[in-house]
Amino acid sequence: MHITLIFFGELDQRALAVVLGALEDPSLAVGPIAASLGGLGQFPPRGAPRVLYCPIRRGAEEIRDLHRRLRAVLLAAWAAADPAGPAWDEGRPLTPHLTVARGRGAAVVAEDLEDIYRFEQPITLERLVLLQSILRPAGAEYRPLKTVHLTGERTGA
Repeated sequence: MHITLIFFGELDQRALAVVLGALEDPSLAVGPIAASLGGLGQFPPRGAPRVLYCPIRRGAEEIRDLHRRLRAVLLAAWAAADPAGPAWDEGRPLTPHLTVARGRGAAVVAEDLEDIYRFEQPITLERLVLLQSILRPAGAEYRPLKTVHLTGERTGA
């Protein structure tokens, strides 16, 4: 399970090098984030959901702050490498969440699931991980490419 801060899509080797370098920026060493998750949300917020998610309750603002820092570092690194700008930057605000399900044509009624998600679970976010997604018929496989511990320590995958 993971909380996506930025989805890059396909990155060529040059772009991957920019991202890996940007993850070394000291401004990302914010310390662990105490958070909690619980409840049920959907994207889009109205109508038939394409994604069901469990929102981050406590700690959401700290996660948004980390997202802003990460985005700023990445945009600065990207500008130096490619003045055309990144395709991944949508510029929309982050809704910190844990994805529970994605719709694949079947009708999902979020109201039918709300009772299951009436909880609040404490969690601690201790690291940023750059994940490579490999799409498989059974679902995505995630491979860590780089880990940044929020305590400031950095390691390879």
